[in-house]
Amino acid sequence: MNKFKKSPDLKVLIEMSPALAKALIEIGRKSKSIKMECAIEVLKLHDFICESDSIVENSFWLHYMKACCILKDSHRACKTHKHLLETGCVPDEHLYDEYFQALVGSVHNSNVVIDEYKRAKYKNLQFYSPFIFWKVIEALTSLEGRAKFASQILHDMAGLGIKPKLQEVIKILDAGIDDKDCNVIYEAITVMGNLGCFPDQGQSLRILGVAVNGKNIKLVWKVWSMMLDGKVKYLEPHCSAAAQAMLNENKDEHAIVFLSVMEQQGIFSPSRTLKTFGGIIGSSIPRLDYAYYCINQAHSAGEKVSISSLNLILYGCSSDSKGMCIDRAFATFDDFLYKFVISPNLDTYNALIETCANVYLPQPKAAYVLVNKMIKCGITPNTDTFEGLIKSNLFKKEFKNTKDILELVQSKNLTLPPRTMWLLLEQLTIHHKQNLFRDTVKKLNRNLNAYPTFIEKRIEDL
Repeated sequence: MNKFKKSPDLKVLIEMSPALAKALIEIGRKSKSIKMECAIEVLKLHDFICESDSIVENSFWLHYMKACCILKDSHRACKTHKHLLETGCVPDEHLYDEYFQALVGSVHNSNVVIDEYKRAKYKNLQFYSPFIFWKVIEALTSLEGRAKFASQILHDMAGLGIKPKLQEVIKILDAGIDDKDCNVIYEAITVMGNLGCFPDQGQSLRILGVAVNGKNIKLVWKVWSMMLDGKVKYLEPHCSAAAQAMLNENKDEHAIVFLSVMEQQGIFSPSRTLKTFGGIIGSSIPRLDYAYYCINQAHSAGEKVSISSLNLILYGCSSDSKGMCIDRAFATFDDFLYKFVISPNLDTYNALIETCANVYLPQPKAAYVLVNKMIKCGITPNTDTFEGLIKSNLFKKEFKNTKDILELVQSKNLTLPPRTMWLLLEQLTIHHKQNLFRDTVKKLNRNLNAYPTFIEKRIEDL
């Protein structure tokens, strides 16, 4: 090259540079062993032209860009791509394939890939091949906060009539879940449905989690409708998450429908979940009234009333700290038996007993009656049952009865939760009754390990 610098033949070389660069690239493609060497020669030719301050045709820059892609020189390739677009020269589809492949293979920062995609899209989206879309989506997986851009790629593909691969859509769905972007998730699910595929159980549960936290009812309904249509196999956590999303948005009637559908499928929410739901429903008296109204309307329309939805009302009554819902709870219980003709279950009795354990209006006698009634019905009391019974007696200052209940708990080999033992300790210390329960406390601690030993020590110290 040096001999041309001050030679009259320099002009000839500049004129021939596009053809020379093209020939070098084609020779390299035919012989893989010298492919890299040919690309390096093109780069040398470029450097020589730049040193001579000569102007060459755009076709040379296209071949030079190809050489940069072969060498994975992303920095030079990006600069050349920008120069070509500024001069109105558009790379063809094959060059774009090589270009993005070189970017993804060499640039760790996915922002570069995305920026180049935007630049190319602005000029000539029609030249894009499916491979390019796939490469850009692949780059998105290594960068947080790019879910919205990933969903835009779906629009670009649809605009060109390119059908996305399922693998591409799943990556966009995962990006949306990671970014907690409900709109991206919704669009990805829709595209998956058009492809005849749907999220699996694990994805569905994660999606519902994002929808619940984001309070996106539209997305919850989308997943829920797929569950009802049998397109997604759902489990109790899916249904509970959907119900909670509705409750969080004051869509209590929808939550009641969810619980009813779950029950029809043989799926029941755990007691703790129902108790949480009841706490939401019981946040106000008008809300409790409306929930019961929805249940009554469904019954009047000939629909089967689910026991879970009625238990939801009872747990809502039990969450009332002022004791204003005790009569309401027992009225609902009567409706169980006579109006809706539903046999109460363990949650029904536990919710009622919990209602009787109100700190302002404790009803220990009613709680005892309920325990005896459930036993007669063949329902075995559990820890929650005795917890409510103990609390109702403690709040009524019936300490002798509390001792008998504790001994009954011990005889049944049940373990009371720490919160109940702390409440017991608090009441004992307030009313100076620690001596009465010392033997029982020691037995519980020794046999059941229901609470730490320092509680016993604290009682003795007091």
